[in-house]
Amino acid sequence: QIDLGYIINMIPTLGDVSFGGEATGEAHLYSVLNQPIFEANVFLKDGNINQAPVGDVYANAVWDKDNQEIDLTGIAVEGKDTIALVDGYIAPLRDSIELFYNAQGLSLGFITRYMSEFADHVSGKGYGKVRMYGTLKTPNDVHFEGSALVKDGNMRVAMLGTHFTFSASIYLTEKVIKLPQIPVNDAEGNRALLDGEVTHDGTFQDLHYRILITCEDLLAMNTLISDNDFFFG
Repeated sequence: QIDLGYIINMIPTLGDVSFGGEATGEAHLYSVLNQPIFEANVFLKDGNINQAPVGDVYANAVWDKDNQEIDLTGIAVEGKDTIALVDGYIAPLRDSIELFYNAQGLSLGFITRYMSEFADHVSGKGYGKVRMYGTLKTPNDVHFEGSALVKDGNMRVAMLGTHFTFSASIYLTEKVIKLPQIPVNDAEGNRALLDGEVTHDGTFQDLHYRILITCEDLLAMNTLISDNDFFFG
C-alpha cells in the first residue's frame, strides 16, 4: 500500500481553483511477471470546489502499462442522485493530463469566485460536458473547454441589491467564458437579455468582463440608505 498523497500531488495546480473534502481510501502497488500493477480507490466525503459543495465523490485509478498513464474514473453523488461523471488520464511520462466531466445536475456555487467583481452569490444546476487538459510540470497550465446548460440559475448583484434568475447555455474556451443572448428575469418577473463574456489568463485569474444587458422596466437597483447613503434607490 502507498500513501494517497502520491496520487493527489500529481494533480497540477489549477490556478484560482480549490478543492476540499474528507478523503479516505487506499492504493496498491504490486508486480505480476515483472510488470507493475497500480490501483487506488478513493472516497471524498462532502467534496467541494472553491468551498461550494459538489456532493460525495467516488474515484478509481488504475495504471495502464501500454499507454504509460494512470486511468481515472469517478462519480459524484448527491443523496441518491448522480450529479457528475469523470474519466480520463494522468500521464507523468508524457507530462500530460486530460479529464472529461459529464455534469448531470452539478451544483454551480463554485462559480461565485469568478463572478465576485459584480455578483456575491451564484447558484444553479449544471448539465453538460467539459474537457480539462494541460501539463503536470508547469504550474497553472491546465485549461477547460466545453459547454453547460444552467438550470434554475440565480445571481445576486451585490452593488445593486438585485437578484436575477436564468436558465441558459454557457460555453467555455481556453480563455473565455461565453454568455450568449441569455434571457434573465428580475424579482418582479420582468425580462432582459444578457450578452457578453468573461475573459481570463487561462487559469481563471486576471478576469475581465464585457456584459451588455438589453431591457425595459427591469428592476435594476433595489438598495436602501443603509446600503449606501450616497447613492441608493
